[in-house]
This record gives sequence, C-alpha cells and structure tokens, in this order.
Amino acid sequence: MHPGGAPTPVEGRFWAYSRGDWPRALGLGSILGRGLVLALLAFSAPIAVGLAHGQTPLQSTERALWISLEELEDPDAAVRGAALEALGRPELAGMLDRERALALAGVARDDARQGLRLQAIGALTSLGAQHGGTALARLVTELPMGEAVVSARKLITCVGTPQELSALLDPLVRAGLGSPAEAAARDREQAETEQLPEESETASATLPGARHTPPEVLAVLLPTWAQLLADRPTGGLTARERAPLVAATLHPHPMVRRAADRAFQGLVSRFMGRGEARRGLEVLTALGRQGLDTRMTAYHGARLALVGGLDPREVRAAARRCGGPGHTVARSGPVAGPGEAPGADRLWTFRALYLEGMGELAGGEARRARDLFQDSAAVLARLLASREDLGEGGPAPGFEEALHHRSLAHLATVLAMLVEGVPPTHGSLVMQAREAHFFSLLYQAQSTRSGGSSGQGWDAILTHELSPLRLLVPRERGLWSARQLRERSLELGTVLACVHPLEMPGFVPATDAIARSRTRPLARENAEAGSGEGAEESPIMDPVVDPVVDPIRDPLQDAQRVHVFQDIVQAEIEQLQALVVSIWERQRLNTEGGAPSAAEQQRLAQARARLDERLRTDLLGPENAPDDFRKLRVPSSLALRLARDLRAAGELDRARGVVRALSDDLAASGHHREMLWGLELEAEVDLVEGAILSDAGEPEEAELFLERAVERLEGLEQLLIERSAGSPRMLAGLRDRRCDALVSLAVNANVVLGQPERALAYFERAHALRQDDFTNVLLACYRARSGRAAEARQILDALRPSPATYYNLACTWALLGDRERALFFLERDLAENHGGPAARNRQRDWARRDPDLASLWGAVRFEEVLLTE
Repeated sequence: MHPGGAPTPVEGRFWAYSRGDWPRALGLGSILGRGLVLALLAFSAPIAVGLAHGQTPLQSTERALWISLEELEDPDAAVRGAALEALGRPELAGMLDRERALALAGVARDDARQGLRLQAIGALTSLGAQHGGTALARLVTELPMGEAVVSARKLITCVGTPQELSALLDPLVRAGLGSPAEAAARDREQAETEQLPEESETASATLPGARHTPPEVLAVLLPTWAQLLADRPTGGLTARERAPLVAATLHPHPMVRRAADRAFQGLVSRFMGRGEARRGLEVLTALGRQGLDTRMTAYHGARLALVGGLDPREVRAAARRCGGPGHTVARSGPVAGPGEAPGADRLWTFRALYLEGMGELAGGEARRARDLFQDSAAVLARLLASREDLGEGGPAPGFEEALHHRSLAHLATVLAMLVEGVPPTHGSLVMQAREAHFFSLLYQAQSTRSGGSSGQGWDAILTHELSPLRLLVPRERGLWSARQLRERSLELGTVLACVHPLEMPGFVPATDAIARSRTRPLARENAEAGSGEGAEESPIMDPVVDPVVDPIRDPLQDAQRVHVFQDIVQAEIEQLQALVVSIWERQRLNTEGGAPSAAEQQRLAQARARLDERLRTDLLGPENAPDDFRKLRVPSSLALRLARDLRAAGELDRARGVVRALSDDLAASGHHREMLWGLELEAEVDLVEGAILSDAGEPEEAELFLERAVERLEGLEQLLIERSAGSPRMLAGLRDRRCDALVSLAVNANVVLGQPERALAYFERAHALRQDDFTNVLLACYRARSGRAAEARQILDALRPSPATYYNLACTWALLGDRERALFFLERDLAENHGGPAARNRQRDWARRDPDLASLWGAVRFEEVLLTE
C-alpha cells in the first residue's frame, strides 16, 4: 500500500516500478531482461535513474515524460518518432495530460514529416476526451483536409462520457451546417466579447472554436454525434438538440446528406439497443414535426414501439402516420403525393398497413392482424401488376423492394394464422407459405439482376428489420411471453419447411406428421392467399396438405417457382458475363502495358469458371441438374437461432434436439460442403452444440465440438486466403469467431473441467487473435488467477467498463480481493445483460459455481445480489 494510504489510480498503474519489475510494468513482457530493456528503451532509462536516486515511481515516470516532450524538438525524425510513441502510451493516462496534448497538437500542425504528424494525431486519442479530444476538435478545423479527416476519425474514438464527447462534437457539427461567412462572423463576435484566461496559448491550442467545419469532416462526425444524442439520458428532447440532424438532411453537399441518413439510422438503432423506445418514439415524432420526412420518422417510430414493447395503440398511431392520409384506402389504391411516383406511395401504404397489423398481432388481435397483412399484400399486388419492371430504364424504384415486402406480408399472415389457432397443416396456411417462398424467389432474381447478392434464402426475409421475428418481443402481459415466441418460431419453421424442406434444415415439415390420404384438386383462393395472381389448380387437400404432394414440397415441380429458379440462373449468367467483360476491358485498357496481376488473373479465372458452371446448369435444366438449381438457395439459420434462444432460456434438452436435427439435415443434403457459407454454418452449429453441452455439465464432449469449430473456422479462413475470395472484413470476422470459440473452450476448461492451466492455453490463443476490452478483461482475469495481481490491476486501469465486460470484471476483482467492486459489476451484469427470468437464473447458477467468484460465496451481500430481480 502507498505510504499515504490507498494509491491513486495513476500511482496504481506504476507501483510495479517500485518492485523492480520494469518490463512488465511497461507492458514489454517478461522475456527481456531488465538491463536489456533499460539499455534499449530511452523511456525506461530516466525511470530507472530516478528510482536509483530515491524518487518515487510516479516522480520517475513524470521525469521520463518531460524528457520525451523535450525530444519532440530533436532534429532527428527517428528520435521524434520514439518520443511520440512514448507520449502516446495509453497506460500513462492521467500523467501530464495537458502538457502532452499541447505538445502533440503542435507536432500535428507543424512537423515537416507527414508520418509524424499523423502519429501525433493518433497519440492524442490516448489522452481521452478532456485533453486529447479537445486538441483533436481544434485540429479538425486547422489542418489540411486529409489530416483534418484523420483527426475527425480519431476524435470519435476518444474515451469519454457521452456528455464530454457531445460537448466536443456538437460545436463542430453546428459550425459545419452554417456558411463559412457565418462561422467567420461567430469567430469575430467571440474575439470581441470573450476574454481568454491568462494561459491563452494553451487555451487557443486546445479549445474547439466556432470556425467552419468542412463537409468532409462533418460527414465523419455526424453519425457519432447522433449516437451520442441517444446515449445522453435526456438527449434529443429539445428542438435545439435535434436541429442539426434536420439541417444536415438539407445540406448542399451529397456526402453530408448521406452521412445524415446514416446518422438517423444510427440514432434509431441506438434507441433500440438501449431499450429506450419511449424516448426514441418521442424524439422521432418531434423530428417529423421539425422537418424530417414524417412518414420515415413514423415508420421507425412504429418499429421502435414494437421492439420496445410499448402499448399496441401507440404502434397503431405511428403506423397510421407512416402511411399518410391515403393508407386507409388501400383497396382502391392511394393517390401519389406531389412529386412522388405512385409505386413509392403504395410502398408507404404497405408499410403502414403492415406495421398496424404487427401492432394488432402484438396485442393479441390475430384476426384483425391477418386482415391488415392481406390488405398490405393487395396493395403490393397492384403495384406489381403494373409491371414497372418492364420500363425502358429497367425496374422502377421500389419494384425490387415490393417483391421482398410481398414475401414478408405472406410470412406475417402465416404467423397470424398460427396465432389464431389454424393447424400448421391447414391447406390455406401452407399456401400462404408457398406464396411467401414464391415472392422470395422473385426478389432473389431481381436482386441478382440489379447486382445484389445472388445466394439468398429465407433469411433475407426472416432477418429483415420488418420481419415478425424481429418486431415481436416478449411482453409482461398479453400474448407474447418469451416461451410463446419460441413456440411460434418452431411452428413457423415447420410450416416453411413444407414448401421446400432443404431450405429449412432442423425442422420437420408439418405435413410429414399426418398420414397420406386422398387428394382432390382445389382452386387456390386468391382472396384467401392474398396473391392477386392468376389462379391455377393445385393438388391440395382441404383443410390438410398431403405430405407427398410434390408441387408444394419441391419447387422444381411447381410450374411457377421452377420458372423463377431458371430466371435466377439467367440473372447470374448476365452478371457473370458483365464481370468477365469488365475484367477483360480493364486489362485491354491497361496503359502501363504490363501483364495483369496474379490477383486479377485469379479473379478472371474464378469468374469464368462460375460462368461455365451456370451455363452448364442452364443448358441441362432443372430436370437433369436439380441439385444445381436447389443450391441457388441458402438454407436458413432459423434453427440455429432457435437453439441459441432455447439454451439462453435453460431448455438445454430441447436446444440440443434442435441443433442435432439441424446438423443431421445438413449432413443428409451435403450441398453446404460445396459452398463457403456451408462451411461457416457447420462451424456455427458446432459452437452452439458445444456451448449447450458445456452448460449441461458434459465438458469433455463440449470440448470436442468447440475444438472442431475452431479447426473449421481456421480452415475456412485459409481457404478464403488461398482463393483470394475473402475481404479483410470477412477474414477479420472469421478470426473473431475463432477467438470466441477459444474463449468458450477456456471457460469450459476453467469452470466446468476445473483445469485452469488448460484454460490459460486456450485463452492465450484467443488473445493472440484479438485484443479489445473483452479479451483484455479476460487477460486481467487470468493474470489475477495466476497471482500476478499488479499486472491485472494495470490492465484494469486502462479499461472502460461496458455491459460486455461486467461479468468478467466481477470475476477479476473477486480474484484480486476487492469484494465491493466485484459485487458492483456482478449486480450490473445481472441487471443489464440478462433480459428474462430464465436467463438471469442461468447466470445465477453459473455464478454460484464459477471458481473465480469463490471469495464471494457464502457472503450475505452475494446472495442478495443474486436474488435481486
């Protein structure tokens, strides 16, 4: 303990120096000897000298910082670079922050070398919002454009409270929404009316001014500014706070207008993520009154009200505002608004009817919801009947979206009928599922033709922001408990499996549960199906579908759907031909005259191979190459999501049954092994099954599944690299999943197997793949578990707690003997990370057997925290 009592946070970071463990205290690792480190690192030497002369670790470190500040004036660029690296070390936060910010900002403005200027900009982020952020806020209006944009990107990553960051971003955003002349006038007014403090040089170097913010910088700042609006407890409730977003949508620069759209979407997502539907709905409604598109704000307001579990009447009110004055006359067809195409107006009418239907369904009015969903489908039927895809310039705007939404309307109708009590095998219900699949295929064909993703399936509908599975949430009262939602998801999967089982692995088609009986032709009732398309006879039983009726189960024997499959192949051929031609054209116009790069040649070879494959498929047709046609559709991951939900609810036997059925169906079809997405899906299945087995107390078997998932993810990453088929973002995502799998192995080894050394080996592999707050907290936990308390505390000092880290922070502080902090973070974890009673009970059981929390077991306060609802 520090002689004057408990060490301050800053002193706590450096107390390891006083124990002579300089390499570890500096984060350099224990593999270098102390003398070698001090000889090689100029920053360490002054610390060692100071300690030798009786200085405290804090005094010695400050002396080293002063020396680094002086070295910024050195004529040698290498010396200046080393000094910048020392001054930007994150573990030095709290030491000479003001002086470092002033010096780093000076280098960012004045150094002759661009690399050092950029290094100084990056180093400022380590000083947090108060000092580093303030300096960066000034630099974004002072530096040349490229470096100003870099400063803006660094500014939005600074660590600080929402209030601190908003105070930095808000003046810059507002300054960018006026003219440069207005900004100059504000500067003159400020100069005339304000007296700067005595240390004017420092103030002018660090305080953001009101000068004009360039559009390129404004576009970087706007999305984060909007998220901070939601993060502040009362953010967005005044007209002044909302005004910049409205102004940005009218900005003359297209980059700013696009950023404003991203900012608005981010604001909505933030309110949803924070679970603040009430404030979000109020802010969105006010934005509509203030100048944003009223229908757009009402649309997202209705979504917020649904996801936030608000009263269905509030959903209904927002949905009706979304449709405008014409949405209630859906059957006769609304009149287009001024300057708006009839198709766009019909899409808004669809959204209004659909969202109102979702509000009714959330409130338990399934029959009323069904009527609204069918009305919404009828609106789109008229839009699609106008054949706006046949115009000279290609499909009219919204045509592709209308196909997608038509599938959604039928999907929602299926769910409403299930809630009404219609049996999953009822003919009209299965026909609704067939219509949903038909329009999903049409959407895929149109999306492929317009350059979108060709490989699609049910998930393009089920995971959309308007999907019933996204909008319906557990409610305290009424129809939708968490268990009922899971049961409806299971029923929905069995119905969708009726119309193409290969696309819905993990679910037994509902029609397989009934015995075969005599069929009779039944004209499809368009009014019931809501399709509006030409009727044709289908061999459907009424009221039950025969399990062997191939035109329903097999889309390649359905005259309508097989035609769309063939159209998807044609669309892919067109896109691949265009790609091959564009690559050839680039090579022909290569002005340097050199040979194409290896990557370009590989891309051309891959495109030609895919084109040859699709031409062969088209030539053979669905009769001779049925598997090639079926592989155009990507199987749904609904069963995987359901298994995760069942596991979170503690229904481990059912969760394993679902994931086993999914695994068996994938193995039986075998199609997925030829596709990259299939290899990833296999790994995800193993991850979920391993987690379920670990929860069920079968750690050895769990380890087998989790290790196989790691191997599959690593193999897939290598395959993508070899084929040059993976973007950096895709490869990073695979590494993240592999890291998560290794963390799961570490937890399984430590908590369930009781083998901490084995756990450490797994975790070190995980930490090598990703270093972020989550893995760094785990690193601190492992350091504490192995008795290296000083290193654990040093890591914790540099972290900003977040919901994702609360539980592991509780574990780490418990291992370090700080019960109060451990209980504080455990209480926050239970309150914020586990939404339902089942999830909280599962976490409580875990905490009672987690050896990292053993020091808390038996304490009265521990039991009080666990029992708090």
